[in-house]
Amino acid sequence: MSKTLHADGGNGGHAYIYNGSASDVNNYVTPTAAQLSDLYFHSDLSYLANSQKITTTVSFPQRAMNSSSGKYGTTYTVTRGSQTHSIGTHSKGAAVPAIVIMDGVQITAGLPIQSAGGGLRSISVYVTATTVELLEEYITFNTTLGAISKTFEIYLFDYLSTGSGNTAISMAPSSFTAGFGKLNTSYKYTRKQTTNPDFYVTKDKTADVANGGLKIVNAGGTSVYTSSSYNGGFTGSTGTGIDV
Repeated sequence: MSKTLHADGGNGGHAYIYNGSASDVNNYVTPTAAQLSDLYFHSDLSYLANSQKITTTVSFPQRAMNSSSGKYGTTYTVTRGSQTHSIGTHSKGAAVPAIVIMDGVQITAGLPIQSAGGGLRSISVYVTATTVELLEEYITFNTTLGAISKTFEIYLFDYLSTGSGNTAISMAPSSFTAGFGKLNTSYKYTRKQTTNPDFYVTKDKTADVANGGLKIVNAGGTSVYTSSSYNGGFTGSTGTGIDV
C-alpha cells in the first residue's frame, strides 16, 4: 500500500502522512486509536524528537577513606561528599527529557557505579535549561574508592506538542517541514526497533528491595546493580526498543 502526504493550510492546518491512497484522505482528519498504526505523522499528535546527542567521558577522582591511628588501633570516620560534573550544553531553553547510556548500557538516576568495603559512589544525570550535568555522590568508610572513568551518551529530546508559526508545509532542496514545525528534517524521531535499539522504554518496575538490599534492572532488562545483601527474585523485563 502506498504512503500519502496530505497538507491543508487553509482548513485548520492539518498535515499528515498515512498508509493509504488519496481517496482515504478524509478518514485521517481526526484519527481514531485503531488508525494510529497506519499513520506515520499527524500534526494534531504529540511527538518526541531527538535533536541532540552528547558523548563525553567523565573522570571520577579517587575518594579517600578517613582514618587515624591511636593507642587502641585504627579509627575510621564515615566521609560523605558530592561533586557536580559538566556533561555539555544545549539550546533548548528548558529541562528537556533525556536518556542516558553509560559504557554502552542504559542507566537510571541514582545508580551506584562503584563500591569498595564500606564505600559507595553513585551518579545521577540531570538537565537544566541550558546544560546537562552529572551529580556524583559518594561515601567512604574503611576503604578508598579508586579513580575511575566512564563514557556517557545522552540523548536529548524536544517534546513537540504544539505547532508554531503559520506554515502547514514547506519544501526546500535541503529541508522539509510540515504540521507547523512538528515534522522537521532537522529532527530524528523516535521509532520502535526490535533489533539493537538505541535505548528502551518501559512502564514496568526497574528496581526492587529485599533483605535490606537493592537490585536495579534497566528498561532493556539488563541488571545494572545488585547489592551484596539483596536476596530477592526480581528479574525485571525487556521494554520497547527505540531508535532515533
